[in-house]
Amino acid sequence: RNTAAQKFRKMGSEIADLGQEYKQLWLRNDKKANLQWILLQFNRQKAFWDIKADQVEQGIYEENPTIPSQFIYFPAAADNGTIVPLAYFRKGFELREQPKKALLQVINNGVANSYVNGKKIGESVVRRTASMTVQSQWVKVYDVTRRLRRGKNLLSFEVRNYDPAGKAGVNVYLWLVFPDDSTTAILSDMYWKSANEYFKNWEKLNFDDSAWFNPVTRPFRRFIPRPYFKYNLPSWVE
Repeated sequence: RNTAAQKFRKMGSEIADLGQEYKQLWLRNDKKANLQWILLQFNRQKAFWDIKADQVEQGIYEENPTIPSQFIYFPAAADNGTIVPLAYFRKGFELREQPKKALLQVINNGVANSYVNGKKIGESVVRRTASMTVQSQWVKVYDVTRRLRRGKNLLSFEVRNYDPAGKAGVNVYLWLVFPDDSTTAILSDMYWKSANEYFKNWEKLNFDDSAWFNPVTRPFRRFIPRPYFKYNLPSWVE
């Protein structure tokens, strides 16, 4: 166990060293602008192997590295030939007590407006591009600790995809930490509610979504690792 953990930590250290070498090469030939996005890739990889080393030391050997939350879409998106440029999603849930920490991670493939208990908390705009600055917007993390409360709560999202053949989808991972340090997560899956048209007050807690449809899930074409918020490491899109 210790040998494996040591190898993982060594791998993380070697990646960090490579990052510093890359930084020196970059600054020797280019301006500092955008360097932070490349160094972020090295930092993520180092953190990942440090986490794996900690897990091995704790006796955790088998864990799927892929993000467990799923990309959800309005049901018509199940047909590969059907375009779904706009979709709305809702997920109601109850909390036994006020969490002391709550982080909401949102990954989308277009434009996503995110709401918690009827209040807009942010917008993310994503498009496929070679720009690392734009790619950094794939994953958004919001601290929603003060937005949640004991009892009933609601997550809601308006998602658009401007690709001519696109399907509006979203991947959601809400990480909760309670006063006793226990944790849980609320993940996007086929048990949410979805619609493909606007309804007044759709984002409100008391809106009746009984006529809405359960969404479908579709695999994403790029690898996305699970977040490790305990280590301040959100997911990223490879």
